[in-house]
Amino acid sequence: MQNILYVSSSLRPQESHSQALGRYFCDKLSARFTNAKIERRDVGIAPPPHPNATYAVANHTPPEQRTQDLKDA
Repeated sequence: MQNILYVSSSLRPQESHSQALGRYFCDKLSARFTNAKIERRDVGIAPPPHPNATYAVANHTPPEQRTQDLKDA
């Protein structure tokens, strides 16, 4: 199985030419690779949270030593 991550960032998804082009390519890829999974992320509409100090500490802590707070960061 192939995984495709489509990330868009337009604040105007309905009027955006780049959004339309991205949808076009996703449709073509879906038709060509029928078993591919396309994951869509729209960071213009739902931006990811900003990293904070806890996130930075979590990245420098081995997974087996992370507290629940670090795992959630």
